[in-house]
Amino acid sequence: MLQKMKAFYARVLRCISAHAKWIVLAAMALAVVPFLLISIYSRPCVDDFSYSVSLYHMVQSGSGNLFALLKEAARVDISYYYSWQGLYTSVFVLALQPGIFGERYYFIGAVLLMVLMAVCLYYFVSACFDRLGVSLSKACCAAILLTALLQGLPSMAEGLYWFNGAWNYTPFFFLILVNIGLVLRFTAPSGKRRQLVCAVILSFVISGGNHVTSFLNILVLLLAALISRRKALLAPLASAAVGFAIMYLAPGTAVRQVALGHEASVPGTIVAVIKQAEAWLGEWSNAEWFLCMALAFGLALCIRPPQSVRLPNPIWVMAACAMLWCGAMCVPNYAMGNFGEGRVVNILWMIFLLVSAVIVIYTTVWFNHKGRPAWLDGWCDSAGWRTALVVFALGLLVYSGSNLKDVVRELADGTAAAYAAGYDSRVAGMQQLAEGETLYTLPLVHSKALYFNDVSDDVNGDWNRAWESYYGHPIAAETPSENETA
Repeated sequence: MLQKMKAFYARVLRCISAHAKWIVLAAMALAVVPFLLISIYSRPCVDDFSYSVSLYHMVQSGSGNLFALLKEAARVDISYYYSWQGLYTSVFVLALQPGIFGERYYFIGAVLLMVLMAVCLYYFVSACFDRLGVSLSKACCAAILLTALLQGLPSMAEGLYWFNGAWNYTPFFFLILVNIGLVLRFTAPSGKRRQLVCAVILSFVISGGNHVTSFLNILVLLLAALISRRKALLAPLASAAVGFAIMYLAPGTAVRQVALGHEASVPGTIVAVIKQAEAWLGEWSNAEWFLCMALAFGLALCIRPPQSVRLPNPIWVMAACAMLWCGAMCVPNYAMGNFGEGRVVNILWMIFLLVSAVIVIYTTVWFNHKGRPAWLDGWCDSAGWRTALVVFALGLLVYSGSNLKDVVRELADGTAAAYAAGYDSRVAGMQQLAEGETLYTLPLVHSKALYFNDVSDDVNGDWNRAWESYYGHPIAAETPSENETA
């Protein structure tokens, strides 16, 4: 009996090993499907109205051809550059949120964002694997990374489904990964000048997205220039710095700083960052983090640099990674005295996860480089190693704190559908009102994945005014004393 069980488990291991790539790809693809499906129930919210109101009215009036919309988006971009924040890339995108063509097209923003994330991750992984000589599946690694990032985002609503929040931050983090890939490919022996040109252009684009990723990109390029000692890399670094200056010195940036009314100090920022970093180290070193680090360790075992290559002590890599993470944390704290809303925390969490993986991978490679055990040469092709990676990858889908569970639950119990239905009923109710009439409405269902903010009971509140300018009627949340309902 024991022999039969051993034979059975051996066959299972061989089967998993032989099909490990396809098992992981299929599992990761299935895990992403619910994130795509729930986006169907997303709807415009708060700042979406402010940034795209003029484009929405153009579409409603029938004058919203493609050229006219792009021209108006550029006008909005310039207007906000002088009046608020000073961003010159993201505002153009925010003005074009898909809801201007109808609320039910709003989901396109989340779908395109996840596609962009997947493409950027694949390019990043491809560049890393090519430089490191790793022969593992690039698609498989990129799929695991995408799933891990979707699973652990501190705020799904602000990172994926609320267009204005998500597209103001999330895409630019992934464009930095593309920039890293471009630098890796350019500094390779077969590097092409076009990769440097693309990095110069992309760096300027990233600098106009938001302050956090703009500064992070500068730090990454500075490190790349110092490590590679390639003077050519000063070109994308200069491009990023010029873009950052254009944004930071913009009239709109000054307006926002006055509005925030925060007087920053460098020592105070450093102390706050150290305290917050300590808190997040404890909070974010959770089950998902350990699973991701186990996968990073398994990947590191397959990396074998030539013995002639001199690897610096891991302490220096840890210091560089800490600089990137803490440097990005300094930006919102210095500007606002805090670490920002969920959309900013999302970026800081993704940085933490990736730099943690870099530390684990580099440290493992460094120790193996000092004295690699002989058994590792065959381990990376063994059934046990492949089975372990499959188990850890599948573990990402089932750990207790996963966003996937929340998304599946809200799809299954109707929370997401109820959120969209409540929003759509408001729009239908407004269409039946006479000019000047106010719509009194019940609060939207609180969806963890989709809900960011809602109107208040104050008709003159900021979000209520934004809704009114967009849809043409005053709106207020219904209170118990009111008899008029939506």
